[in-house]
Amino acid sequence: MFVCLALLVITAGEGTNINVANKTYQEYTSFFFFLKVGPAIQYDFLDKIFINTSKISQRVYTAHTSISTVHSKRVYNAFLKLGEGEKIKLLSKTDKEALKRKLEPVAHALGIMIEDNTGQ
Repeated sequence: MFVCLALLVITAGEGTNINVANKTYQEYTSFFFFLKVGPAIQYDFLDKIFINTSKISQRVYTAHTSISTVHSKRVYNAFLKLGEGEKIKLLSKTDKEALKRKLEPVAHALGIMIEDNTGQ
């Protein structure tokens, strides 16, 4: 039983499928790499992909003292904006150029533009 539960957790993931022909998208959770669970939702049209930035911080304590330090880094988040104004998170990366390289084939296949809102 424990092994089955461990396999379920280890192989779990999440993602988004977009079916342009049917104008539907599915935000899913997958188990065992192939079993995808999530409803298919209709959309009117795809507006754009946009990139925002955020800063994440983590406080780390040393093992034997109560001294801590804060590590911060900038993360770039890509979202797909639908015609109804709904936003779907696609990807996050710490390297903006690597994120753009991943998004370019997606934007080309969907026929939409990538908008960079990071100001950099």
